[in-house]
Amino acid sequence: MIVEMTEQDALYVSRNIRDIDYRELTANRFTEGKNKLEICEEIALDASANPGIAWTCYLKDEPVGIGGIATLLPKVGTAWFFGTDKLRNRAWAELTRHCRKLMHNILKISDLHRVEALSVDFHKESHFWLEKIGLKKESTLIKRGKNGENFHIFSIVKES
Repeated sequence: MIVEMTEQDALYVSRNIRDIDYRELTANRFTEGKNKLEICEEIALDASANPGIAWTCYLKDEPVGIGGIATLLPKVGTAWFFGTDKLRNRAWAELTRHCRKLMHNILKISDLHRVEALSVDFHKESHFWLEKIGLKKESTLIKRGKNGENFHIFSIVKES
């Protein structure tokens, strides 16, 4: 089930985040001097505070993933998503259908002319999924991460 994200959903998912998602998100964050719980709560608060749209994917009564499109720049959305280890099979398929439909329609029904997402080089599953929901790999940012990790930009743009 996909519903509008709440701050409680964001806190729950971030406290139970998959290791690979945690590694991707922290490759771009100031984390020095903070423990994992503090970092996860900061990630959740950032997700809740972003302008734009955000949703939660539930499996039964448990939030297993959160995502959205933040509108931090004029007419450009930034897609983001992370989940728990319980995000798989049926929940993953439902989330993929929801996001594919959203990406197909968002540029038609909003004033956005671009939606983009960043993904760290080692998160191959994320790259596959971003392409599956309609984004295309656009470029590589060399040594963008704090430890020299490469990141890839995926995007979808409004047809002219």
